[in-house]
Amino acid sequence: MYLQSIHQILKELESSGWDKFAIRYVRKKMSRSLVSFATKKDLQTWYYSTHFIGSSVYTSMLKKSKLSKKQKLELVLSQLGATVGKDNFLYLNGNFWLDPTMVPHSKFLHYFRFLVQSVFPGKSLKEYSNSHELGDLAQKIHLFRSYIDYNNIRYIRNFWVGETDYDKLLSYEKSILFLRLDYKSNANFHNRHLSNNEFKFPQNMKIQVPYSSRMSEFIINLETGNFVSEWLGYGFLESNVNLSNRTREFNIANTESFNYGTPKGDRKLFLGLNGENHQKLDVKHPNDANCRKNLLKKNNNNYWKAEEMYYKKNDEKQYTGLYVDIVKKGKMDFLAWRSVSEDDKPYFYQEFIKYCRKIYPQKNPGFYIFLKIINENKF
Repeated sequence: MYLQSIHQILKELESSGWDKFAIRYVRKKMSRSLVSFATKKDLQTWYYSTHFIGSSVYTSMLKKSKLSKKQKLELVLSQLGATVGKDNFLYLNGNFWLDPTMVPHSKFLHYFRFLVQSVFPGKSLKEYSNSHELGDLAQKIHLFRSYIDYNNIRYIRNFWVGETDYDKLLSYEKSILFLRLDYKSNANFHNRHLSNNEFKFPQNMKIQVPYSSRMSEFIINLETGNFVSEWLGYGFLESNVNLSNRTREFNIANTESFNYGTPKGDRKLFLGLNGENHQKLDVKHPNDANCRKNLLKKNNNNYWKAEEMYYKKNDEKQYTGLYVDIVKKGKMDFLAWRSVSEDDKPYFYQEFIKYCRKIYPQKNPGFYIFLKIINENKF
């Protein structure tokens, strides 16, 4: 029974697309682990460790494989059963699953992003999606990022303690040596508002995990301290919640987005990293699922619009946008903003814009510093 069960696992892995090099690696690992005795629980552990995409075993198999980089991306998506529906939504119906214990800074995600950058160099992911050879893969790769986001959110919610999602995220930060969550990237594309309405002030903040250069990110609502995600709009992540259309659209329009490229953030020097690939792989991407694409169409009467930044880079004397990030340094900015009453927020936000324009091109210091200056009557 022992040998037969191991044999069954290996045969299934082989039939799922693994080459002999990956199979040879896992056979050796299993043989060493189960050489003396194998229980049903032991075999079950090995089954899931080889079928959970993102586990240490699966990641090692992917690296040991001699498949081409393109074939490795196709293998992952094939094992997940990834298909694009008529609604342009990616559906996963395979016999492999994303590892629910995979951390947002995992080695698998780092390696997967390396594969994406290698297979899609030079042109934008949107351009690749229109090509014959890589079109289907490019579309699936773009849509797949939302499942990585979903897995990241579930991990934070399921394995960390706190009253809010933000509290749980901070607990995760404290647990990882040298990890400091990054708040520096602009969040205007995650603070979209209905185009028929006036933009008053940001509703959300963006937080990125700095390990592996900001690939995983989270969007937190400034009022509730909880995640903003398209998966909430789809009715996932929370049970027994009837979302209104307004809340549903809000979450879908302002969702997080896993980065295949390397966001520059506010860094002027970007040594050793290709800052352009963030634009090409993450910003200039193939079509979103129809449910999100339709919300962002500019030809709609009332679409979800991203406000322009408070400065104009090519002419700092002209100001066309009303967007400035509230949070740049972390929890201190978050709490400072929450200390302002709802009635006073529009006024303080306008004063904050004036202050940031006054000191530009110096960096936005965050709302905490600004409020401190206000309280000291220095502005």
